[in-house]
Amino acid sequence: MKQKLNNDFCTFLDMFDDMIIVLKKPSLEIVYINSKAKAFYHMPQKKKQTIKFFPTYAKKIDFPYTHTKFQKICALQPDFDYCQQLQAEEESVEIRWSIACVQQNPFGTGSVILLRGQNISYLRRISELDATLKSVVDNAPVSIYWKNKHGKYLGCNNYVLKMAGLDEKDELLNKTDDELPWNLYAKKVSRVDQKVVETGETYHLEETGKLANGNLHTYVASKSPIKNKAGKILGIVGFSFDITDRKKMEEQLKIAMKKAQEANRVKAQFIENMEHDLRTPCLGIASLAELLAKKEGDPEKHEDLLMIVDAGKQLLNLFNTILDFDYIDSHGLPIINEKFDLHQLIERVINLEKPPAKSRNIDMSYKISSEVPRYVFGDHFRLSRIIINLLSNALKFTFKGEVKINVTMKTITKNNYTGFFELKVSDTGIGISENNLSFIFEKFSRLNSANRNVYKGAGLGLRIVKQFVEELKGNIKVESEINEGSTFTATIPLQLINNINPDHAPENEKMKSDVINKSSV
Repeated sequence: MKQKLNNDFCTFLDMFDDMIIVLKKPSLEIVYINSKAKAFYHMPQKKKQTIKFFPTYAKKIDFPYTHTKFQKICALQPDFDYCQQLQAEEESVEIRWSIACVQQNPFGTGSVILLRGQNISYLRRISELDATLKSVVDNAPVSIYWKNKHGKYLGCNNYVLKMAGLDEKDELLNKTDDELPWNLYAKKVSRVDQKVVETGETYHLEETGKLANGNLHTYVASKSPIKNKAGKILGIVGFSFDITDRKKMEEQLKIAMKKAQEANRVKAQFIENMEHDLRTPCLGIASLAELLAKKEGDPEKHEDLLMIVDAGKQLLNLFNTILDFDYIDSHGLPIINEKFDLHQLIERVINLEKPPAKSRNIDMSYKISSEVPRYVFGDHFRLSRIIINLLSNALKFTFKGEVKINVTMKTITKNNYTGFFELKVSDTGIGISENNLSFIFEKFSRLNSANRNVYKGAGLGLRIVKQFVEELKGNIKVESEINEGSTFTATIPLQLINNINPDHAPENEKMKSDVINKSSV
């Protein structure tokens, strides 16, 4: 029975996370060392041999007392407390030794002393961590603060003190935002704080406040609830990052962007004017000179006229290349939506392409369906170039027959605000093989390099069309057969203008044709 009690007592001591050394009184012989102490100090218990705590094991744990002095301490049973610092496994360890109790010896007669060793290193680490965290919070380059449920400050970091023009944190304690330099904005701040307390959710927002130095600053703030273990909300904690400089930069960028957009608008207008004022007369001169050359019977004059035609076409090709390279790089040009006359735009493009159609005896016609309004809202610059390139491309590869343009409005959005316009350009030209249909919209695409001297251009026209159509949120497709011709269909959304939609002219409902042949010249 006694042996069982001894075993139970030893098991009980081994369950402790602390180190326990049991000493017999008054001889201070070691009665038992629990597993924790044996593992830490490598102190195997030798049951067959009487081992006294002094001097062997007292030295092992750097005990500062002699046998006699420790006996007196145990007899008086004062608040014995001794801390030992040592290095264990490359880590600094601190052990606090104390007398746990003096009781009847469970292993025999007399009394025993339970010497208890506690590893208190974690307390030092907690203290160091606490100091580190305090330093991090105090020196953080953002404002950190915490308040109770009533909006009174319970603490803050040095950043907040500087904002408020205070020297000590005690000066901020129990104050509200009404009592600080940003008091003009206190009500807005308080409303958000109360939402955090009431909902228990984190809020992210921009806040503005006047600091102690008189400057107005803008902050991005995040505020979260402070809860106890039971989940009860005790207050809020906030983090605010100063974005004043960023806001100023944003304003400067907006101004710069506005200037850049205006510059791009001027550039677009210049290119458009260049296209009309330079390209159109050049095209007319070259085409009319070509007609005159065909009719001129004098060989010398015929040769001179052909030189004019060649020079005009070279100049025209130069204009086209300059325009094409500018347009293909126009992804940096913003979409400029303006009110414009859609009918007038189409008629202008038709007039632009009349001379080459006339010189080649090609019929060119267009039709605008009656449901298409005259005035729309969109980027007329891109739309104009889409039509010009499709029409020029059709004329380039058509040697007889006709080129037709048809404009319809396919659908209107539910809010009647946006219409989807279908622009269809058809020709009776050489056509495109099925294998080449997937390549025609690529940059610098030339379907047959052998015809380089027959079909002039940089191979950018259809690539520009596709780019502009996609930038306008539309789509384009092509149908073609060899020696039968091609049909390009572009669907483009344009905004409708309510109350600015005059009645369509009667001629809009019939085919407008310009049939040009040799006998009419």
